[in-house]
Amino acid sequence: MPRILVSDKISDEGLAILRSGGPDFEVVCDFEITPEDLVRKIGDFDALVIRSRTTATKEVIEAGRRLKVIGRAGVGLDNVDIAAATRCGVIVMNTPEGNTVSTAEHACALMIALAKNLAETTASMRAGKWEKKRFKGTELRGKVLGVIGLGRIGTIVARRMQAFGMSVLAYDPFKTPEAIANEDCTPATVDEIVAQADFITLHTPKTPETANLISAERIAKMKRGARLINCARGGLVDEVALAKALEGGHLAGAALDVFNEEPPPADHPILKLGNVVLSPHLGAATAEAQEMVASDVAKQIVDALTGGPVINAVNYPSVDPAILPRISPFMELAEHLGTALSQLIEGAVKELRVTCAGDVTEFPTKAITLKAIRGFLKRTTDVTVNFVNAIPLVEARGVKVVTLNEPNAPTFDSLITLDVTLADGSSRRIAGTIFGQREPRIVQLDGQRIDASPEGTLILITNRDVPGVVGSVGMTLAKHQINIAQMNLGVDDAGRRALLIVKIDGQAAPSVLGEIGALPNILSVQQLAL
Repeated sequence: MPRILVSDKISDEGLAILRSGGPDFEVVCDFEITPEDLVRKIGDFDALVIRSRTTATKEVIEAGRRLKVIGRAGVGLDNVDIAAATRCGVIVMNTPEGNTVSTAEHACALMIALAKNLAETTASMRAGKWEKKRFKGTELRGKVLGVIGLGRIGTIVARRMQAFGMSVLAYDPFKTPEAIANEDCTPATVDEIVAQADFITLHTPKTPETANLISAERIAKMKRGARLINCARGGLVDEVALAKALEGGHLAGAALDVFNEEPPPADHPILKLGNVVLSPHLGAATAEAQEMVASDVAKQIVDALTGGPVINAVNYPSVDPAILPRISPFMELAEHLGTALSQLIEGAVKELRVTCAGDVTEFPTKAITLKAIRGFLKRTTDVTVNFVNAIPLVEARGVKVVTLNEPNAPTFDSLITLDVTLADGSSRRIAGTIFGQREPRIVQLDGQRIDASPEGTLILITNRDVPGVVGSVGMTLAKHQINIAQMNLGVDDAGRRALLIVKIDGQAAPSVLGEIGALPNILSVQQLAL
């Protein structure tokens, strides 16, 4: 008899779906369960349904003797130890689509509120005033909207606001110009959007590359009278510089649903301004979104427990459990290769080719391809990439995915190769294999033979093949108290260039990488976090 523990409150509709899973389904609700009680009780349940309150820790998962699936009603999975779940054979799933429309609508609502000064006029009337002459709004029709991040939410916002008569400039580093144009948007850079847009709306994840994306310098370059909307993530905007631009009259207004610190401190300068519309991270806080994520997770759990399709799983490919132990090392290798490749490139991608050669082709290689795509995408999106949405997500960026199986692998029993072609015609290649039973190795980079373990932090250094380079690199790292865990060297066939791969403890600061790049005979330096 499947037993399901619901430890966070979800909608009645979601509970009804769980209870209708079968005549022997038992659903237990305990919305106030403590972490200690959860560890003590979880061993009697087959499934756990959570939202943001409950944390599925390693201790909880390991105590779940019967636990088969954890379902998160929502997107974020920071409160689930996915690695522990994977080790214990527990499927982890979320509901990535349920709040897309609500978040997009929230951004549109904030945009309209800014255009019509609704926050200020409401405050004025509550103060007993009738200031018709003071407030003058602006039409959206004919204005230029800049959308930074044309993913699921950004695309919906663009479509909604096009209906208001706005023209849309759009930037998305992972979509080709053709894919952007297909949405009736004009491809543009961030700086072009900053200089030309009347309204700018952000829909990008927070990554090391996008942190402080709207910096003080970019705020200064925005059109006078422009307006900024952020319903994406805190940390994308220099909030202090934004407050100064709003107070000084350079910008007409801003609308923020997310903040660098949540909740923002009481003395935050943004909170004191009248030309700002604020909400406390409510993008997904609608009855419909909450009902949808509850219904989605309930349906997914019922399917998983009754042998149906496993939907929106983040750690479970559709692979016969009998062969999973043998294919899983290759799947993990493919994800590492994808993660590495994504950090080696800059610019929009046109094609991603995944080639499996040799003995690995005896397995269902679609799972390997999906893992490669997951690795390729996961550092560049806040959407949880899983085995269901991997291909749609990458194709939505205008990337063509090609998969090939070849019976023979040169030099190795099995070889997985990832080739990427960029919009400018350039390309990169990375390949790997498994040594022994479970030892992954990167064995080729752009055709150059290497031997590196795809884990931790790697510094890739291309240099002239002359004496002294290894020593100077080692001395530079030592000067900055950076420990070298491993070092490998490869030389091209012509013997003119070498590739030095240095595995380090922790990460090197950009200044250290710059110092290495300035050493004699160094041609390029890149750091990979795997």
